[in-house]
Amino acid sequence: MAQYDIDLTPLADQLQQDGVAFGSDNPANWQLEETLLEALEQASGEGLPQFGVVVLEETPPGAGVRDVAQDLSLMTEIDTVIVRTPHTGAAVSETLTRSEIERAQDAMLAQVDYAQGLKVFAESAMQQHTSWGIVLGTIALLGVIVVVATAFCVKR
Repeated sequence: MAQYDIDLTPLADQLQQDGVAFGSDNPANWQLEETLLEALEQASGEGLPQFGVVVLEETPPGAGVRDVAQDLSLMTEIDTVIVRTPHTGAAVSETLTRSEIERAQDAMLAQVDYAQGLKVFAESAMQQHTSWGIVLGTIALLGVIVVVATAFCVKR
């Protein structure tokens, strides 16, 4: 685990209680927690893996938010941990692929509202991604088969 200027233990404890953790006792967190819990409930209803979200009022110095998310995931065994700060955010997951995480993370960070960002993260993570390499490879293979079949038929 990396060294931080924040204590991860209370964050891990909060995550294990209800899936939402805050780095401060800001009274505004109470209302935000309700909307985040609703977003988490919606995500779990769509068949997504267990999510946990951590809200920090500032980016921790000395470590990236992805490191914080990774360490909290290990401490709590929550499948997907998302850390949001006012200026950035990061997610780690045991079941989502790196490309699913990055696509969902980009969509989430485009949202100023944290709860809406969490909903967008979940929606983006569930979208089927078209692998254009496979599609183009299949088309090329079909083209080769047509050329070979045509050449065979012409020689007969």
